[in-house]
Amino acid sequence: MKKYWLHFSILFAVLIAAGAVVLITLSNPESSQVTLSSHPKPKTDTPTKGSKTLSFTIGGDVMTGRAVAWKFHNDVTQAFENLGQGVFSNQTLDIVNLEGPISSTDFQANPTPDNLIFNFPPQTIDALKYLGVNAVSQANNHSFNQGKAGFEETKKLLEDAKITPIGSQTEYDISRFGSGAKKLSIITINLLEDHSDFTGIIADEKKAGNIVLVFPHWGSEYEETHNQSQANAAHSWIDAGADIIIGSHPHVVQDAEIYNSKPIIYSLGNLIFDQTFSTPTQEGLIVKGSIVDKNLTLEFLPTKIKNYQVQLKDGEEKSQAIQKLLENIPAKYLKDNKIVLNL
Repeated sequence: MKKYWLHFSILFAVLIAAGAVVLITLSNPESSQVTLSSHPKPKTDTPTKGSKTLSFTIGGDVMTGRAVAWKFHNDVTQAFENLGQGVFSNQTLDIVNLEGPISSTDFQANPTPDNLIFNFPPQTIDALKYLGVNAVSQANNHSFNQGKAGFEETKKLLEDAKITPIGSQTEYDISRFGSGAKKLSIITINLLEDHSDFTGIIADEKKAGNIVLVFPHWGSEYEETHNQSQANAAHSWIDAGADIIIGSHPHVVQDAEIYNSKPIIYSLGNLIFDQTFSTPTQEGLIVKGSIVDKNLTLEFLPTKIKNYQVQLKDGEEKSQAIQKLLENIPAKYLKDNKIVLNL
């Protein structure tokens, strides 16, 4: 009998101990991950943006000299304060067209509109950092306005600020962004002076598995519809394998089209400029792109300049600008005022 009670007591004690372990485990989920198995499953790495997703934000012409610098006493970050931070930040590529050289020394701005030899104050670097860009295109017709020395000085200022300069007034250039196997390759070119054939470069980038975005400086100033020369160039690049074409230089927003299932945004207009002589020259467009595998989504953020400060359009004003931009885009490529397609 004593033996029976001894066995019963031991069994009862074991059950009590087991119950205590269960209660502790249930009340502490982290403990359960440690104690349930002495050989936990290997941790699965979460895909990073660089490996699966590529993204970009691209804006139009940025001119921080002349009346813009004069208005803000060279503190040209104020030109972007109504736009705010975050529109450009934290994408694989955040880029604008920098429409001129940056000086390393302060100077008195010349606000006269017929002054076509641009020079931007050194505070432009602070403005670009505030904006959040990680690259600028120098492939435009004003990047040599202070000579080759001014161009090289600008490159150094940008590089010291960890902003990648791409291209020049006379030479196209390519730069690659992204941390995964698939890169976002951007080619900048000033077609007003450089007529190089880089279709072979495009083909090579596609063979490497990259997404190719061409950012040309082209077209006719103040014309809101693209010309045939722009179309011919864009179509040839797409035929060679380019995925996205987004342009600058006309100082107004131009139309968009889809060619061979690839998007072309012919001109983004002015992001910041002092061309106050018309409404179209005080309007612009920011394009945000997301590429997940082969799926591309383009979102459009229309902008306007008021008192030399850029801001986003909203409400009906925003809707009308997007509808005008997309009026020639087939409905099958549109969803919620965005272009959505497979590359």
